[in-house]
Amino acid sequence: MGSTIVLADHVAADRAAFQAALAGEPYRIVAEAERGDQMVEIADRNRPWLVAIAIDLPREGAGPAIKALLAKRPEMKVLVLHRVEHASNVPRVLADGGSARLMKPFTRESLLAVLKTVNAASVAPRSADSRLIQRIKKVMPVSYKGVEEGFFAKKREAMVVEFSAITVVMHAEEKLGVGKDIHAEIQVPGEAALKAKLHVNRAEPVPGMGRFEITLSFADMAPAERDRLRLIVQRMTEKKSSVPR
Repeated sequence: MGSTIVLADHVAADRAAFQAALAGEPYRIVAEAERGDQMVEIADRNRPWLVAIAIDLPREGAGPAIKALLAKRPEMKVLVLHRVEHASNVPRVLADGGSARLMKPFTRESLLAVLKTVNAASVAPRSADSRLIQRIKKVMPVSYKGVEEGFFAKKREAMVVEFSAITVVMHAEEKLGVGKDIHAEIQVPGEAALKAKLHVNRAEPVPGMGRFEITLSFADMAPAERDRLRLIVQRMTEKKSSVPR
């Protein structure tokens, strides 16, 4: 099991909260950084299992820093830390090589859960296979409800219009708040519904349609569903590329 961590965050209080959440657990912070360029150097020297990096890290920013790090140490895992106001940037940073995401402020339980997920390798795919981050225009029905809603809450219907192995774009009648998490079931043609927890990154009105375009990222899903998602994206991408032009 991976356990060593380099923590890259320029906010001292957030570093302290991360450290406190790991108290008594097998994970160990071996070094800290407050800038992107500093993180790359420190992680390269310490060779941790995982780098936890704030998305708004000064000097280079998280995306370029992750790319530079993985060019040297492609085996390292990367946990992207962000606040709700930076949620719309998460898919792009994950595409740069992030393994998973965690929104601040986080609880001890949520941090340990995401570290366990990364250890189990049921994480968002890296950008090594470009097919997995390509957005596919495909209309598919989706039913959803908020994570905080009760068991008997009625699911709402919407339409997925574009997706990848990292993000989903859907059109819905209601405007979902940025930072909200939903449970969704996407009706993939010819297959069982794909089930996942999605995180709302952006919501904007669709001109003249009376609906909202919601951009979401895959926040959590069962390992088997994650594997299915990758296969679905690969298959649809290959089918698209094989169409004569």
